Amino acid sequence: MEKKTYTKAHSKGRNLLDKLYSPHRDDQGGWVVQIVGKKGSGKTAATLSFLNNALHKYPTERVWFSECLNAALQCFKLNPDDVQLFAEKDKIVFRDRDRKMKPTNRLDVIEFTDIEDLYEKSIPGKVNVPFFESRTTWLDLVAYLTHDVGEWQHVFIDEMNELTPAGAGEVWRDNAWFSSVLKDARKSFVSLYWNTQMAEQLDWRVRKMAMMKIFLPGSQTSNRDRTWQNSVWSLQQDDKKGNEFWIEETGGYYGKCRLTDIWKPRKGYHFDAHPTYREGDYYCKKCDRKHKVNSRKGQEHLKYAR
Repeated sequence: MEKKTYTKAHSKGRNLLDKLYSPHRDDQGGWVVQIVGKKGSGKTAATLSFLNNALHKYPTERVWFSECLNAALQCFKLNPDDVQLFAEKDKIVFRDRDRKMKPTNRLDVIEFTDIEDLYEKSIPGKVNVPFFESRTTWLDLVAYLTHDVGEWQHVFIDEMNELTPAGAGEVWRDNAWFSSVLKDARKSFVSLYWNTQMAEQLDWRVRKMAMMKIFLPGSQTSNRDRTWQNSVWSLQQDDKKGNEFWIEETGGYYGKCRLTDIWKPRKGYHFDAHPTYREGDYYCKKCDRKHKVNSRKGQEHLKYAR
């Protein structure tokens, strides 16, 4: 992250970044940060930058990263030696994109049976990247870290809209429960960062818990944000220098910064993680019924699998 002061807006942006980078205070708890931007604006890059900072600033604490299933892994844009993969036992298969998506055993993967087992096997000072058969189990993991651990945790979630989408039925009830978890997380020893393309894709009770917001190029603001939409449209994008972004504290001031960390795919580390549904179907939380994995609807709603 760039911290040079150019204007008053840059000075305020630097102060807000300093707040995020400030040492822990047990009486104040952690941060809940929302990163918004269009595809290609640097959402994942921003998330990895904050993650990398936490990893090296707090080497004795646990850092967690939630990757998307059925998509290219982003964690290996970091130093692979800093990454430790975990997989729910017998429920995840890793595939190599360089070998026509064939299953691979080249990765060092630790299997776990439940959340308690995962936490016991997790490693402080590493990027712990667990994969569950249903990605929404991450909500249970965040709740566990918030209520049952009592140690500082740093959680980073890619595409939060897959976990807490705006919706009705069981999804609505899960989001109501998770918003209460976030309320507790803001007062406990958990710092949580997530990204999404549009804030409106998230349940309103979840997104309102964000204490700090980052607007990358192409993002949309609301009338509740202090950052104006015209200001977002004026943000510069540069593949070499990095993209500009606005950062604001909820109910406070806002400023401008530039994302200078460029994270690129690493040669030889092009992998995906896929769930292995043993019976060929799964229960969809959105539709409240089962889908066949190989059906069109089954593929579209994999992110809602339970």
